Amino acid sequence: MSEENKPQTVADFLEVAERAQFQKETGFSVQLVTRAKRVGLFPAHWFWTVREYCDRRGIEVPEHLFKGHPDASGKDAA
Repeated sequence: MSEENKPQTVADFLEVAERAQFQKETGFSVQLVTRAKRVGLFPAHWFWTVREYCDRRGIEVPEHLFKGHPDASGKDAA
């Protein structure tokens, strides 16, 4: 996936990742996913679970959307 097609926000990622399926497969509740979307960042401890989900689905891992990543801004247009 090119930089220009890479999800820029948590909301973008959830659209590409099919939010309902993402929640089901990762076990993250609607409330937790909604909070991540509102904050604009995924919690750092979600990384490995999200990575496994992305690997299974053929989606690029959005590393820049995790708290603690140098490029993480927390700004989301949700």
